[in-house]
Amino acid sequence: MKYLTTAIGTWTILSIALHSLAADTVFVTATTDSGPGSLRAAVEKANKNETETIIRFNIPKTDKGFDAARQTAVIDLLTPLPHFAKPGIVIDGFREAPERSLNRPIRPAVELRAGKSGIDFALCVPVPRCTVRGLAVGGFNTGILLYGKYAYENDVDGCRIGTDVEGVKAIPNVHGILCLDGACRNTIRRSLVSGNYGTGILFSGKETQENRIIACRIGTDETGTKRIPNNIGVMASRSSGNIIGEDVDDLEAGRRGEKNGNLISGNDDIGILLVGKWTERNKIAGNLIGTDRTGTKALWNDKGIVLKSLANRNVIGGAKPTFRNVISGNIEIGIYIEAANDNRILGNYIGTDPTGTKIPTDGEIVQGNGIEFNTVAKRNILGGEKPGERNIVSGHKVYGVVYYGHCTENTTIGNYIGTDAGGRSALPNATGICVDCASHHNDIAFNLISGNMSYGMFFVTRGTVGNTLRGNLIGTDVTGKKPLPNDIGMVVSTGCSENLIGGTKPKDANVISGNTQSGIMITNRLTRENVVQGNFIGTDRTGKIAIPNRFGVLFSTYPEKNRIENNVIASNRDGGVVLYEYALENHVTDNIVRNNGAGIVLDRHADRNVVKGNTLEGNVSIQTAVMPLSGKNNEVQQ
Repeated sequence: MKYLTTAIGTWTILSIALHSLAADTVFVTATTDSGPGSLRAAVEKANKNETETIIRFNIPKTDKGFDAARQTAVIDLLTPLPHFAKPGIVIDGFREAPERSLNRPIRPAVELRAGKSGIDFALCVPVPRCTVRGLAVGGFNTGILLYGKYAYENDVDGCRIGTDVEGVKAIPNVHGILCLDGACRNTIRRSLVSGNYGTGILFSGKETQENRIIACRIGTDETGTKRIPNNIGVMASRSSGNIIGEDVDDLEAGRRGEKNGNLISGNDDIGILLVGKWTERNKIAGNLIGTDRTGTKALWNDKGIVLKSLANRNVIGGAKPTFRNVISGNIEIGIYIEAANDNRILGNYIGTDPTGTKIPTDGEIVQGNGIEFNTVAKRNILGGEKPGERNIVSGHKVYGVVYYGHCTENTTIGNYIGTDAGGRSALPNATGICVDCASHHNDIAFNLISGNMSYGMFFVTRGTVGNTLRGNLIGTDVTGKKPLPNDIGMVVSTGCSENLIGGTKPKDANVISGNTQSGIMITNRLTRENVVQGNFIGTDRTGKIAIPNRFGVLFSTYPEKNRIENNVIASNRDGGVVLYEYALENHVTDNIVRNNGAGIVLDRHADRNVVKGNTLEGNVSIQTAVMPLSGKNNEVQQ
């Protein structure tokens, strides 16, 4: 077996066969920085041993560094400890063997503190298969460093990195745990990583791959109820294949009933950041991000999860309930994706508690936005066609989902947006989905978009073109037969053009019904050439059950050349189609129009519109009304 003796930057590879002997135990008996009985001396001895070595602590209560009130040994280091130079070294800072059960281990009994400022790290592990457990580490530039291609299959277990041993007081490092330059397949488990000025845990480097973070608390105290913030909780930079939380491949843990999800909350900036080229194939699953350990109270990060700058092909969540993240209580946003492609977000509760029925809050703090695709983000998928892939995106101050900044070809499919997990009760966002700022050719399909306080759907601004909205329920409950209203179902506004609402295939038909005001509102200058086709507006999908909006389709304030064709527009309280306030050259053709008020109304300078080929029947007040103030150039077939 090969192992290393090393200083950072100077590698000497020794080929030495380990003897098949029982592990040697070395005891630390003093809290001094160096000398007999010190931790430094114990590491030096372990590096020289030919057997695997366990370093344990047996520090007398009479030692000047022993804190009797806390039953804790405090070791002030003046320089970094020697690097581990061979595999199989274990440092164990627990008084007794920690339980290998579903519970968190007993607290550590040893604190490593920086005896002066500017010490690079407490401990560096550049070799494989070592274990560091039961230590609290604070005051260093880096707490624990796993470094280089030979740092693989190491275990950091039950530590406190950035706090005291009790996990209630910050003793900040600049960075907590760093895995750099090829460190692979290491596991950070059951540890508290909080209070650090920079990043709690960082994976960095193209060859740094397949590391795991499981059952940790990152940004909170040990109870999981109070904030002890890092700036960023977890960061993967140009690093791939890492697992944060539950592992789809960890079948043995599943059989034991272990829950490997992390609590990643309380961080000042971002809970989890994936950034840079080669940051791919990472999995984030089974975590609480932005809540306390119960998932019922906001314990906010500023932003929950951020993917940016070519962090591609990562997965957030999964189709099984154990892979579900609860991403709620964050101040700005749950998930933000910028200039990153081909990521999957599935099976999560975003904005709700773990039951999917309530909104975690902390006073006035409620998560601002759910998910944002921004700045040329492409081909990301939110949700899926299978029930287990559905995200619940509800309870946000502003948007459930927002597309912004020229993002394209992203798909939002099969989600509940504005309702609880059952799809029968409102858990409102202010607006369900907003497609804005030249976001184009995105597909929004087969979602339940209901219960939102303002708009269910919103297409807005010039350059927002070529998007499709198909097969959704907008304003009803999950059955599609009972109202669960948005204020307005769908708004098309402020210069967006050439978008398609519905389609020619039966499965593309949206049900846009039950909304308090309009089913669809098309408004403002340069809002043109959008197509509303083949939908049910005011009824269920059969066209037989009345689920009225106030108006079916309302045009106002200069929209032009839009087409309303082959829809069922029926049962709406105050009218089917209203062309109003300089609505110009719009076409309303070949629809079935059957409403409680007027069928089709032209008023207030609506001009050069074409209304023909419609089946108008049973409209209560009048089939078609051309009001005196409408334009004189409309083509109307009564």
